[in-house]
Amino acid sequence: MLTQRRSPEIRAYFLWGRYLGTDDEEKARATSRKYPAPNATHFWMPKPEFSGELAGVLRIAQGRVPYDVYLLYPKSVLWETQIPAPAYWQQQMGVLQGDPFDITRLESRIQQLLTR
Repeated sequence: MLTQRRSPEIRAYFLWGRYLGTDDEEKARATSRKYPAPNATHFWMPKPEFSGELAGVLRIAQGRVPYDVYLLYPKSVLWETQIPAPAYWQQQMGVLQGDPFDITRLESRIQQLLTR
């Protein structure tokens, strides 16, 4: 999706971390090469603090670590000291919060945010 849509208004931030026992920085770097999207930045998060804070923002049950989540924010949102709540999000975790991943719906929501 990101390689097809080359709008300078779209930014993608991939956060890689230790979500499975086999995850490490080397594996994250190798996997990140599969997503060479324009305007994309990849981060390695070795400590779980970010995941815990994000779980709270997304209202995911305590003890569940958010992974394979897709968060959308309008252009005006700044991340400063706390993670802001997304305008919209999807997930592939099988939880009740957030919509299940659907690429068509995600693209539609991206278009809505770009027209604001």
